Amino acid sequence: MDLYIKSRFLTLRDRFEIYDGRGNACYYVVGELFSWGKRFHLYTMDDVEIATVRQKPISVMPKFYIQCRGMGQVEMVQRFAWLTPLYQLAPLGWTITGDFWRSRYTITDDYAMQVAEVCRDNLAYNAYHIHINDDRDAATVLCAMLVIDACIKQAAHD
Repeated sequence: MDLYIKSRFLTLRDRFEIYDGRGNACYYVVGELFSWGKRFHLYTMDDVEIATVRQKPISVMPKFYIQCRGMGQVEMVQRFAWLTPLYQLAPLGWTITGDFWRSRYTITDDYAMQVAEVCRDNLAYNAYHIHINDDRDAATVLCAMLVIDACIKQAAHD
């Protein structure tokens, strides 16, 4: 499954859409403006909420909780790594590694099998192409990208 996020990736309260390979909107995201820590909601185009992301407000390294419909809570933590970003999702056993320029991310499982790959369009800073190997992982992968984008923006402000 290929998904595309165009224009602004995340602003405070804006709603933005996620598109499939044919250019059809298939999901949308709404961010909460007034919340303790960042909070996002992922919806289908039929207005069905399929996932929520919330930040743990106080932690040494950024920590977020992802709750997808039909599965338990996932904890996503940014880990300390030299030069390249590193995130872990428990209890899924996923690891997300990025390159030095933060323009390409690879999500792998416990067996080092690729779950998804994300590439940022270098000409359009906030445009992403997301290739997901198993459609059932789409909501979790999209939420993980929301977290990564929030961490990048937070680091830019620190």
